[in-house]
Amino acid sequence: MGLLDRFFGTPTPERFARQVINQLRQAGDPRQVEFDRDNFQLRFYEDGSNAGVANLTNFFAEHQQLPRKERSQHLRHIVRGLLTYLKEVPSDFEDARHDLRPIVRSRAYIELLRLQSQLEGHEGPSIPHELIGEHLCAALVYDLPESMQSVSAEQLESWGVTYYEAMEAARRNLAEVDVRIAQLGSSVYATATGDAYDASRLLMLDLIHQLDVEGAPVALVPNRDTLLIAGSEDEEGLGAIAELADSALEAPRPMNALPVILINDEWHTWELSADHPHYQKFRLLEIKSLGAEYADQKALLESLYHRDGEDVFVASYSAFQDEEQRYVSYCVWGEGIDSLLPRADQVMFARREDETFIRGNWDFVQQVVGDLMVPTDAYPQRFRVREFPSEHQLAEIEAGPK
Repeated sequence: MGLLDRFFGTPTPERFARQVINQLRQAGDPRQVEFDRDNFQLRFYEDGSNAGVANLTNFFAEHQQLPRKERSQHLRHIVRGLLTYLKEVPSDFEDARHDLRPIVRSRAYIELLRLQSQLEGHEGPSIPHELIGEHLCAALVYDLPESMQSVSAEQLESWGVTYYEAMEAARRNLAEVDVRIAQLGSSVYATATGDAYDASRLLMLDLIHQLDVEGAPVALVPNRDTLLIAGSEDEEGLGAIAELADSALEAPRPMNALPVILINDEWHTWELSADHPHYQKFRLLEIKSLGAEYADQKALLESLYHRDGEDVFVASYSAFQDEEQRYVSYCVWGEGIDSLLPRADQVMFARREDETFIRGNWDFVQQVVGDLMVPTDAYPQRFRVREFPSEHQLAEIEAGPK
């Protein structure tokens, strides 16, 4: 695109990164900064030591969607956010409490922060959080006009409060903000406040209980600006939120779109029965969500193993549609390869000198060769495999359920 791109089109990733760097310099950022093209990140240094990383993917996705006349303002907003490290969070809890907010994120958010810190050569802050079902979590941030600063365990200790005390204050603060709820049809709801905390309103149970749904509330949070709710007994409504979530996953700052259901004032991961009319829609959301999280995890793990000189294959989480048009996830277990396998529906076994695959249902594979599959503490879940099944075990797997 070249010159036309510069004046009329959406900037390339490289040009966008240069623009951010130039704005940081003009704003007086004292750090040295380098553009990591492969990972689409800015890496910061002070006196030769690591001083942080800024991922540009979400910023760039937002930038692309803006009209050209609004992009300069967006760049300034990004830079103000990147410079908030210069602003100190109040040392007294009473001074800070009014700016605390809860956030709801994918559970993978915490894991990826941990891996990124390891890659940068330090432990990173400990982020207190609580699980929401199996795939979401809640944490705390200090809300600034330009950005959100995560509240660490160290920060809570310095304030002399527990996570739950701070979270209670954060929830009250969020409840005081007027919320806009769009009603789609008779019983489908979507928050439309647009303040970057719509997903967090999953925690506002008083608000959720006011919604007129058929059955128990079922919610999806495909990105931080989207909360979708329908009733567990409302087939039409469930189909509608599944389609809306599928589109919302393509927006900037995606999370995951695995459904949760509210039972006795507690959110639980919800699995539709295989005969539900919208089962395949929700399976596709699950595969897209976990696929994106596994891909981000894979990239960081590969960088860590490469840095440390370890020869470990981080297997991909992939999917296909079978002859009945059902969505099926799978991973590949290669012979003679020290690997980390993602938890998938099926395992494809690849022999060294055989171009064909033997495949088996994950649960059945674990029954046959579970002693070879060592669970790790990673999320999304992975299993370390250093040995390959015997021919007898492979024959048993091949004859088993698919």
